[in-house]
Amino acid sequence: MIDNSTNPVPVADSFVVFEARGFKKRIPWNIRLNETQAEFSCQEDERKIVVSRDTARSQIRFMQTGLMLSESTIATVSGTVNLDFGGNKAKLVKWFPPISGEEIQKDLRGMGIGMMVVGVISILLKNFLDPIWGVLLILLGILNLVIKNRIMYIVNGIALIAVGIFNILAIITTSSAFWLLFGFMQIGWGISEIKKFSQARA
Repeated sequence: MIDNSTNPVPVADSFVVFEARGFKKRIPWNIRLNETQAEFSCQEDERKIVVSRDTARSQIRFMQTGLMLSESTIATVSGTVNLDFGGNKAKLVKWFPPISGEEIQKDLRGMGIGMMVVGVISILLKNFLDPIWGVLLILLGILNLVIKNRIMYIVNGIALIAVGIFNILAIITTSSAFWLLFGFMQIGWGISEIKKFSQARA
């Protein structure tokens, strides 16, 4: 049974999106959303894709733009076709199911392990990376493994934004464009993590 308490959806909604072919050709697709699934049908040929609402977050993935500072309106659907949702993106995102408790735990576990690995690397490569940030990342990684609650999305997001700002400011002393680019990517990643808080079940 689907829990619609966080993301209520209309009984049905339909709109048209486009698949880009080459530089000029745009192929229209009809999209129909209902309480259990999304139906994608191409107006030009017989292609059809059906995505269950339960698996929509993994089957419909929006591309990142602007150094991860925002998401594109273009999404890869079931790994087979790229569709531009344009102004209809908000309708689809609203239709997505809330992030489940199981997904939160899996997400935070992956984030925690990743942070701990980067933290250890930062300590080992102290001549290139900051060991202080390494220790903080290890501690934050442990928190992600222990506190399996959506509040960690905000904690992780704030931490990533802070590290991103620190790396951007590091260009003053290092004159390295790498840290500037890396900093913006971290800020974008942090914003994405904070957004997950409102998308997750309480």
